[in-house]
Amino acid sequence: MSTVSQKIRRVGPGLPVMALGVLAACAFGAYAIQASRHHRHEHPPLKVSPASRSIDGGHDARYHISLAGRLAAPGAKLRVRGLPAYAWARIRFRSRSCSRAPLTIGTSSLTPPGDYGMRLTGSRGRFHANARLALKISTPDNVSFGISGDVTDLQPGAPQAIDLTLTNRQAEPIAITQLSVAVHTVTSPNSSSWLPCTFSDFSVQQFSGPYPLVLPPRSTSTLSSLWVAPAQRPQVLLVDRPVDQDGCQRATIQLSYGGKATSK
Repeated sequence: MSTVSQKIRRVGPGLPVMALGVLAACAFGAYAIQASRHHRHEHPPLKVSPASRSIDGGHDARYHISLAGRLAAPGAKLRVRGLPAYAWARIRFRSRSCSRAPLTIGTSSLTPPGDYGMRLTGSRGRFHANARLALKISTPDNVSFGISGDVTDLQPGAPQAIDLTLTNRQAEPIAITQLSVAVHTVTSPNSSSWLPCTFSDFSVQQFSGPYPLVLPPRSTSTLSSLWVAPAQRPQVLLVDRPVDQDGCQRATIQLSYGGKATSK
């Protein structure tokens, strides 16, 4: 039994993408059997079923490919054209006759929702055949998750990274696609009208690490345990101003957190 597979990714809109070079590796003799069937017009040379799938973004769509005639022989190649952005295609032959194979179209949380028409092309030598397939990608429903974090001993001009703690209370994995941090309140006992300490004295740099952040079911992780570098974590800064900032001594800030996540 032979297994041949290839995985192709699209990194963004506007870049040409197609699944290339998926070669059949099958037993000899298969071509004669399938060619006889095709000669009697019992089967089209290339067929995809179902012709259309609907999934949420970040999930995979699975199709079934049937080949006959010249395509059901060693040396046949299959290509998928028209993939959505941030999607990939994989075709894996497991049949000795090269007549059947599963096709998987994988998407990410960055794949835009919409209706996509793709084309599967089969070729062997000068022989070519095409089959159409469709994919509808919907916006996945958001799920709730917990966020917490803290900073201490802020110094003027010295940003401090927040190693956020993220909690998944769901019974399935989730993919976090957005994180945000904001200064919610400022309490400054030493401030006055001539020595103020307000929101404008603090600055927040947002998370700049890669998305999505995947959390296993019913688990808690920190950004550091997810291998997010300190420079990519949210940063809180006490702005260093060219004036007396004694009003911010012993000041306390309360942070608020937000984000989005979908089931994985």
